[in-house]
Amino acid sequence: MDTSAGGDLTDVAATVRRRWRVVAACAAAGLVLAALALLVVPPTYTSTTAVHVRPTGVPEITGEQSGRTVGDVNLDTEAQIVRSAEVSAAAAERLGSGADPAELRRRVEVTVPPNSSVLQISYPGSDRRSARRASAAFADAYLEYREDQIDRQVGDILSSLRDEVDARYTELDRIPDEDGDGALRQGRIAAVQDEIAELNKEIHPLTALRSSVVPARIITPATTPEEATSPVPVLWLAAGGVLGLAAGLTAAFGADRRDRRLHTVRDAERAAGVPVLLRTQRSESADGAEPAREAQQANRAALSLVSGIGDLGAQRRSGAVVLVPGVSRGGASATAATVLAAALARVGADVLLVRADPASAGAADGAGLADALLGGADPAELERRTASAPGLRILDYGGADAADMLQRPAMSGLLDRLRTQADYVVVATAPTGERADACALARGADAVVPVIELGATRIEDLASALAAFAAVDATVPGTVAAPAGVRKRLLLRGRSERAERAASRHREEAAEPDSIASAEPEAAEEEAAAQSPQEQTGVGGADAHDGTDLALKR
Repeated sequence: MDTSAGGDLTDVAATVRRRWRVVAACAAAGLVLAALALLVVPPTYTSTTAVHVRPTGVPEITGEQSGRTVGDVNLDTEAQIVRSAEVSAAAAERLGSGADPAELRRRVEVTVPPNSSVLQISYPGSDRRSARRASAAFADAYLEYREDQIDRQVGDILSSLRDEVDARYTELDRIPDEDGDGALRQGRIAAVQDEIAELNKEIHPLTALRSSVVPARIITPATTPEEATSPVPVLWLAAGGVLGLAAGLTAAFGADRRDRRLHTVRDAERAAGVPVLLRTQRSESADGAEPAREAQQANRAALSLVSGIGDLGAQRRSGAVVLVPGVSRGGASATAATVLAAALARVGADVLLVRADPASAGAADGAGLADALLGGADPAELERRTASAPGLRILDYGGADAADMLQRPAMSGLLDRLRTQADYVVVATAPTGERADACALARGADAVVPVIELGATRIEDLASALAAFAAVDATVPGTVAAPAGVRKRLLLRGRSERAERAASRHREEAAEPDSIASAEPEAAEEEAAAQSPQEQTGVGGADAHDGTDLALKR
């Protein structure tokens, strides 16, 4: 559904309610897929080793300064060393059994807790034992690498210092053999001895450090994990449900945006540009509370319609013609016209309901509007009344074929004649999508109230009907919103009730055949005497009458 105005949370909620099956199906599919994934995806176990990286005490030599964490060790560099090819190869050698260094390097994970000097070396494996062994192998390989690195760096410095000491001793041995002043030689000897002493001051601490330094140590050894770290059933099921729900909402809103039908009263009001005067209900409650509330809503709609048309006594010499055409294919106009006509009668008006839809011809086989158009019969003699709505007269379409007469001047003349006999003449016409009857009669009508079947009427059909009414300067004070297929449900319910009554009579006749047989002539005479003139002439068929009476009871 797409309209010119933007939606809000009410429209969103309406879309979800309307497409809840799609949303629920996608959410359920997401849960099912997540459950299947839990069965198919192999579990992953993760073991972690915590290594405390300690400073060597000679950062100017080992380059441990300027780390991102607090301390003397650059843990960013150390984390990269753990994942280096050299350490990975050493870990693979420790694991043995043809372990692939590249695969180990790809899977190992190294993290640094905030504000710490600890490396957490984690390894996810397909089983508990392999995960523990791989994590421990990486930790041991890193410790060995770091110890070798410190030993090599300090050893290189010690070797260089010792070479310089040996050179100074060689120079010191040559000084006594040189020619020259003795005091000068003694000065040079003292200077060289001082240099040797300074070099020894650097050698002794480095030698002690080399033998005692512990560059890193394991503070939490790898343990065998008890539970799998992936997949997590609760997390996967929740993610599957959320993703399915998101997919369902996307599909629902996408389908709703492509849907050109009107589904809610807000949709109808935005598309038509006029208010919805009345929304007919789908069904009534058994205790009568719902029909009473619906009747009051219909009365409010009738009063709004009266206010829009104007006061009859002050402004009119004859009654007003209210055209009630359907927009989409279906029988909603007949039911809506019946409800409006009954409401007008309840607020004190003399109302004539004219059923001018040829589709009702098959449901009413007696005389009616068609006979008045074709044979010139007096419509007053063809009207019928119903006990459900006193003050309301009904002129059914009838069984004759007068569809071609509905768009001719004869029909307009007949309505002009009927408006002198009632305060309001409510005319239920065929849908504008099927016939042009409503467009032909709209010019002479005082008000046109289109009937929108929610869930069936398309936006372009309503726009086309409103444009046709505007072309003849017809007044459209509002619309009626009806659930799709309401007339069909009423007719089916009427036929069901009629079948039950016939079955009940049949059982009574079977129980008392003798008394019924003797009473048949007398009962036939009494039934003929009790019939109204319209019923004696066959005005309106059983289906049409039952459907209208059910609508009036609402």
